[in-house]
Amino acid sequence: NCTLSNNTCRYNKGSGIYTNGAHRNRIIGNSCSENDINGLAMMSSHNNIVKDNYLDRNKYNGLLSGYCQYNTFSDNFAFENSRLGDKQYDNFIFFGSSFNSIQGKEARTATDKYARYGMYIVSDCTSNLVTNNDLAQSGFFYGLNNASTTTLKGAGNRGNPVATWSTGDYI
Repeated sequence: NCTLSNNTCRYNKGSGIYTNGAHRNRIIGNSCSENDINGLAMMSSHNNIVKDNYLDRNKYNGLLSGYCQYNTFSDNFAFENSRLGDKQYDNFIFFGSSFNSIQGKEARTATDKYARYGMYIVSDCTSNLVTNNDLAQSGFFYGLNNASTTTLKGAGNRGNPVATWSTGDYI
């Protein structure tokens, strides 16, 4: 039941913000830039609100969610992540994460080192709601790689190129 807000997390040897087993918290309005791993990494953290964070130029992913449930991710911005390896990491990645609301995200990629995907939802994720995300020009391969068969797709997702949603969707 804590709030982590309005922090600048820059040039860290690990992730800018890292949670493991953190529940019922608010991570709001932070800037996580140029970190050696991820901008924001959450592992096994549930029922959190993650909102209005700026995640840019991190060596791995902008935001990583692993084995997290019942979180609300909204209005986060990721830009020019995957600085360590061209087309190897993502602006947003979700694995083993279920029953989350993922909305209002915006991502863009750089022109010298590209993020692989704007958002990658791995196949072991279940029942996440994905809606109103602007992922145009956010990943080298696709704006969104949805490998999960149970993702709930709401309106307003924009990617590159725009495609019809189905299992294994790419936009």
